[in-house]
Amino acid sequence: MILIIAKNPIWWIILCFIPLVNIVILIIVWMGIAEARNKPNWWGILIIVPFVGLIVPGYLAWAD
Repeated sequence: MILIIAKNPIWWIILCFIPLVNIVILIIVWMGIAEARNKPNWWGILIIVPFVGLIVPGYLAWAD
C-alpha cells in the first residue's frame, strides 16, 4: 500500500530485503509519500533521524 501511495513499482518490496539497499529504497518511498501529501520531499529523508523518524509518518498522515 505504501508503494502505491508513493507511485513506485510493487516489485521494490524485494529490494527491501537487500541490506543497505533497503535504507535507500525506504528513503525514496517516504520521499514519494511526502510528495503525494503535498509536502516537501525532504520530509522523507527525516525518516532516518532517530526519534524524528517516529514523528514523520504521523505528520505526513494527519497534517494538512
